[in-house]
Parts: sequence; C-alpha cells; structure tokens
Amino acid sequence: GFPKVTGVLVVPELHKVYASAPGSGVLSSFSVGLGMAGISSGRGDLVVTDTRSLKELARVRAGVFPDGIAYDSRHRRIFVSDELGSAITAVDAVTDKFVARIDTGGEVGNVRYDPASGYLFVPVQSRNELAKVDPAKESITAHYPLAGCEHPHGFIVAPKGGVGYIACDENDRLVTIDLATGHILNRQPVAHDPDVLTIDPSENRLYVAAESGNLSTYKIAAPAQPVSLGDVFIARNAHTVAVDEASHRLFFALSEQNGHAVLRVLVPR
Repeated sequence: GFPKVTGVLVVPELHKVYASAPGSGVLSSFSVGLGMAGISSGRGDLVVTDTRSLKELARVRAGVFPDGIAYDSRHRRIFVSDELGSAITAVDAVTDKFVARIDTGGEVGNVRYDPASGYLFVPVQSRNELAKVDPAKESITAHYPLAGCEHPHGFIVAPKGGVGYIACDENDRLVTIDLATGHILNRQPVAHDPDVLTIDPSENRLYVAAESGNLSTYKIAAPAQPVSLGDVFIARNAHTVAVDEASHRLFFALSEQNGHAVLRVLVPR
C-alpha cells in the first residue's frame, strides 16, 4: 500500500510512525481547495501506522510530493514538507486530521523542529533561504538568506537546538546557521550531491549521506563549528542514513545492490 516512501518519522510517545507517500492518488478537487489548481502531479499522503500493531491508522492528504517530516511536541502537530507543492502540511498528531497548509513561496527541503525556540525551520531550495515557521500560528515569520548555498535541501537541528546544519546539493556545501538570528556561522565542503543528515548526539557526530554514495562525517562537540572527519564511499546512491544512538551503528537503505534492495549496516570507528 506504499507506492513510494520519501520520509519516515517515529514518535515514540504517540506509538506512531509517519511515512510520506507521494503518488498515492489523484489531486483533482484537493488541489483546487489548497490553491494548487493546475498542478498535475499525483496526490501525496502522510500515512500513519501504529508502532505496536503495525496497523495503518490513517492517511492524510499532504500535498503534491510530501517528503520531510517533523514533530512539534509542544502543540502535538506533525509537519510535512510538500517539496513540489511549495508548502508545509500541518496535521494534528492526536486525531491524525489535516490542520493547515503553509505556503512557502518555493520548493522546500526537509522540515525540522527546533526545541530551543519552539519554531519550525525549512529550507526553501528554489529561493536559497531558510524559512522560520510559527507552529501555533501556522505561518512563516522570517526568511533567512543562505549566501553561498545553492539549492538547500537536507537539514537537521543540533540536539539541544539553536543551531542548524544545511546541505546545499548544487554546490556541495554544508552550512551551519544560528537559528535565532539567521547568521551563518560556518561554510565548508561536503561530499558531492548531499541529501539526508543525521546526528549521533552522545558521540557528537553529524553524518551527511549523498546521492554520490559518499558519507561525510563531522565532529560537532562545538555545535557552531563542525570539524570534518573525512568522507567514505558507502555504495552507489547511498543518500539516506539513520543512526542507532545506543549502538552508534549507521544504517543505509540501498534501492539496488546486485539486483536486490539492501539495508547496509556500518560500525563507525
């Protein structure tokens, strides 16, 4: 029942796992209702599943091409990046009902929640900026220009919040930004065509997976100044990465390896 999955988020306190599923249906009247008339792409859904029973609980319309997912624990809202629909979809995490659509004015990357400020942030990749979103008012309150960053897509917030890391996939840069002010703190190279970022908080390590198949690793003991630990080739198209915070192992979902889909597991040294 999942034609394609682009984003996954588990929320343990709700016993739910959320998956972005583009191409789940036809946009028709929904596109008109959300001001997206003229977009011919298939409808995308946010699929909600119970982590204990693996039973599907709901499918919520999430725009044209849902991708990144974030959870606001304060307001108990789920926010989904609608990459091609240039918006963020807000969903009530208790009732699994559609709440609002927030127009971003351009194609968006991965949305994240900042625990320090209580705001959401999302890269607007077609405008080379970072948008600050008030989750309570469901509106954008600021646009931070990302000088030196071309097509920001991958994004993650430091474990204690306040600092964000943005992967710029058209000029292969990792940008570190102060989320309170929008001030760029650091720019440095990253492996070609970066995509998904993850953090191992107890090890103070930031990992950036890339479409090129390379993994870039940074030490973030000082969050504002990531220190490169080098790159390593994982596999072709190894652009998604997740970390197990207990074992510190890294997991890469590979769509094709010798004719098979593979989950590759690495133990970092």
